[in-house]
Amino acid sequence: SVYGHTKKAVELLADKLKEKGCAKVVVNDLARCDMAEAVEDAFRYGRIVLATTTYNADIFPFMREFIEHLTERNFQNRTVAFIENGSWAPLAAKVMKGMLENCKNITFADTAVKIKSAMNDENREQIEKLANELCRDYLAESDETADKNDLTALFNIGYGLYVVTSNDGKKDNGLIVNTVTQVTDTPNRIAVTINKSNYSHDVIKQTGIMNVNCLSVDAPFSVFETFGFQSGRTADKFAEIAPLHSDNGLAFLPRYINSFMSLKVEQYIDLDTHGMFICSVTEARVLTRTMLSQNRKQRVKKALCARFADGFTRATSFRTILSALFASTAPQILKKLRTNPLKTLNLRCNAIFKKQPLDMRLFFAAKNRHLFNYVIRKARFLCPGL
Repeated sequence: SVYGHTKKAVELLADKLKEKGCAKVVVNDLARCDMAEAVEDAFRYGRIVLATTTYNADIFPFMREFIEHLTERNFQNRTVAFIENGSWAPLAAKVMKGMLENCKNITFADTAVKIKSAMNDENREQIEKLANELCRDYLAESDETADKNDLTALFNIGYGLYVVTSNDGKKDNGLIVNTVTQVTDTPNRIAVTINKSNYSHDVIKQTGIMNVNCLSVDAPFSVFETFGFQSGRTADKFAEIAPLHSDNGLAFLPRYINSFMSLKVEQYIDLDTHGMFICSVTEARVLTRTMLSQNRKQRVKKALCARFADGFTRATSFRTILSALFASTAPQILKKLRTNPLKTLNLRCNAIFKKQPLDMRLFFAAKNRHLFNYVIRKARFLCPGL
């Protein structure tokens, strides 16, 4: 370390980690320790914090040598955090991250500590935040430190995405749901939960039948637009689709599904804002073996709000649409935003978009509180079809 405060920051972080329940913390000074032992420790532990200084627009030579040893030995499946130090423009974290970017399954910590020569109160707050991030599991295991009301735990429940079709006697209808579950296998019973504000809820409650279409990985964003962002009360969702029909007379999608099931309602459970239909299976067909990947299920599930199905709402946020399927929308919107003649928009967006991957630029803009409403208005103006 050129600056003694790098060492002080590391020692402070080590103390914080121990306080928060980390079972074993090892600190290696690469300028003085056995390099082979330091490399061995990097492969022994699941989380590693790299702390060094900016040195001639690069990093300190001992740290560069250490990281090269890791990359040469296929370093992977680790969580990596950075502490950087520099006199006025620290670059160490950027350099270290670039050296590790090609390693497989490396998770970079959200919190980075940036010191400018000497530690200050802001750096101490960053170290506290980094310690909390690295010790999240230790903190959660302890009754004294656990956040017992962390409802993000619900995001870890596995979900699929389905188009549930019905018919009101005049036209076919459908909505997107993520709450379809097999509850028993003898006899086969499927639970489908639908928001009461959705038109399909009333139709299914009256007719007692539905089809559940299991979406496949090739389902485009247009499917979610058709069945998720307009109401069957006012729109014919099958106006541009020529559906096939099952034995119960209901529609099933000709494309973008791997299977469908025809269900008959056996029991209805009132869940206040939602209704749960307990159903028997009257018909089931497998069309393809491809399924919607779990990763994509989680991304889309988080993106589409609970009332997005039949309940059309103009309040559907731009961020929700972006998060749902970046691949379908981000390039189009980004191109219009970046080429828009309104210089103010370009200048304000460039500050967020610069050097970010294409599929994340708009997401970052949406997360930025100062830009969020502004980007929503401009994007809707530039892309009225969204």
